[in-house]
Amino acid sequence: MVDADKRFKFIRGNVFDGLGDFLESPVIPVKNKNISYYIPPEQLVIPIIDKGSKLKAKLGRYFEVLSQGIYGGDSKERYELSEDDSDENYVSEPDITHANRNLVREVKAVCTGLDLKLLDNQINKYIKLKLSEELDGNPEIRFDVFRHKAKNLLSEYKLEALEVLADKLTKNVRFMVSFPFTVAYAIFMNKPGNSKLTSRYEGGYFATLTRLNSSGLNGLLASPEKTLRKLGLNDSDYFFIKGRFPNDVKVNNKFVNPFPVLKIYERNPKKSLELFKEKIKNIHQPVDYFWSDLFSSIGEEVPREFIEEQDYDPRQDGCSDAEKLEDIVSIGLDGDVPF
Repeated sequence: MVDADKRFKFIRGNVFDGLGDFLESPVIPVKNKNISYYIPPEQLVIPIIDKGSKLKAKLGRYFEVLSQGIYGGDSKERYELSEDDSDENYVSEPDITHANRNLVREVKAVCTGLDLKLLDNQINKYIKLKLSEELDGNPEIRFDVFRHKAKNLLSEYKLEALEVLADKLTKNVRFMVSFPFTVAYAIFMNKPGNSKLTSRYEGGYFATLTRLNSSGLNGLLASPEKTLRKLGLNDSDYFFIKGRFPNDVKVNNKFVNPFPVLKIYERNPKKSLELFKEKIKNIHQPVDYFWSDLFSSIGEEVPREFIEEQDYDPRQDGCSDAEKLEDIVSIGLDGDVPF
């Protein structure tokens, strides 16, 4: 699968093609320039031979490690919070946690030509975490999305040693976009009929999700202000930092090829939080949320444009199998304050 939109030369050619402003921008700070991605000794030379979910988890773990190398922090901190009007608790487990800064990150890895997927159950947990009164202050939640070029994950790498996949990723990161949760939520809630950037999958067998299409993700890097407006956001509420990944960072002693980096930040996080609370307090149920739950809560039927009607089958994705309800693997992360 190839990006059909010819505007995005950086996908097909050099990662900086058409992005001269990124090429001329400063390199981003990186906390650890000698990053270690653990590969079990037997998988240095023996094929992975895993089913798709395990292979995706290994790919996802690579980008979690890369993000942790950039920003620092701790992996997989568990947040166990009580459910409203219930004796049960729910668990949110961000990919990276910065406890001293009250910040968590969700890391996403997306192959070229494919869509960014935001799972309902994952977004709901972050909503609950964002609004929880059990924590000391509402945590900042950021998403770091890496675009890579490891195509046809199962067919190409199932019979390869894990080191081959790691080396491919080290050489083929196309770009990274980091944005706050308000942007992720805007993508998740965007009406597909409004901007044509997003669509829904509610097929039943696979996990329900919202997709930001491939051109929308590329546009977020190339034209962030315009893309935010298409998502229903006011771009003046945000500021943008463009940069380059440095050329002296190694993963497992091999240099990572430089790539463009865009960081998006809220100008007034406190104001954004209050607006976010106001937006969802009457219509959003944070746990076990589906579109039908949302609209039934306000006495309306689900508009047809919210339901995926295209010939989309998650099983046909070129880089990974879609997440099944019984076997969801998180491949996510998020960003940082300006540095």
